[in-house]
Amino acid sequence: MEVPTKKISRLQKDGMTYTILKPNFPICSYVDHFMVAKGHPLFLEERLFPGNKVELFVNLGSRNECQLATSNQKFVFTDTILSGLRSSYLRIFPGEYFFIAGIRFTLFGFNQLLHIPANEITDANYCASDVLGKEIASMRQKLGEQSDDVQILNILEQWMESKLSGTNSITKSWQRISLSLQFDKSLNQDSLSELMGYSHKHSIQLVKKMAGLSPKIIQRIYRLNSIFDQIHQSPSPDWQSICYYNGYFDQSHFIKDFKSFTGFTPTEILAQKPKDFELKQLR
Repeated sequence: MEVPTKKISRLQKDGMTYTILKPNFPICSYVDHFMVAKGHPLFLEERLFPGNKVELFVNLGSRNECQLATSNQKFVFTDTILSGLRSSYLRIFPGEYFFIAGIRFTLFGFNQLLHIPANEITDANYCASDVLGKEIASMRQKLGEQSDDVQILNILEQWMESKLSGTNSITKSWQRISLSLQFDKSLNQDSLSELMGYSHKHSIQLVKKMAGLSPKIIQRIYRLNSIFDQIHQSPSPDWQSICYYNGYFDQSHFIKDFKSFTGFTPTEILAQKPKDFELKQLR
C-alpha cells in the first residue's frame, strides 16, 4: 500500500481561502488532514457533510454559530468546538470574519490519540475546552499569534505528533477494520465479527466506542463519500448506474438516503457545488 506523503492544497471560493495539509506517515493514520479557513464569507450558511471524522476546530475570527440537522438548537462557536461523528449534515452560520484552524481525524484516530470514547460525542458539538481542558486554550493562544496559514498547520501537526507516544499496539488492527468498512462491500455482521475476533454484539459496541457510530451507518457514509467522487468526475452522471453500483434498490431510495445525509438531492449538489463537496476533492 502506498504511504501518503505530506501535501498542501488550497481552494479559494466565495470570499474564503481554504488551506489543507495532508500529513505524512505515521500521523496520517490518525489525522485525515489539517485545515485553515479564512476570509470574509459571501454566504450566510454552509454545510459540513458527514465524513466519518471527528473534527476539532479553533476559532480565531468572529463569533460563529452551527446547528446539527437533527437539532433545533444552535451552538455558539466563539473559541473552540469539538464535533463528533454525525449521521447527517452540520449547518454553519459564519460571522463577518471567518478564521478557523481545524483537525479532521481518521475514523479511529480521535479515540487512539486522545483516548476519549468517540460515542460520547456522537451527533453533538462541545466547547473543546470542556473535553480537553487547558491544553486547547493554550493551543488557541499559540495559533492566534501566527499570521501564516502554513505555520498554523505545522503547529497543529506538531501537537498531534506529540500524542503519538500514547498510542498502543492495536493501531494496525483498527486501520484494517477501517479499510474493510470503507472498501469491502461484502462485509456483514458475521464477517465483521470474524475480522475483529469478538462476538457480533461486542464488535458493534467496540466500533461505536472507537468511532462513534455503528458499522452499518459508517459504511453508508463511506458509500456517500464514494458517490461524491463519482459524481464529481462527470458533469452529467449516469444516476441509474450509480444507484446500481452502490447497491441501492432504485433512484428513489438513493435520493432519499443522499438527502438525509446532505440536505441536498444529487442534482442540487452538482448545481450548487457547496464548498464541502469541493473540498473533498482536494483531499
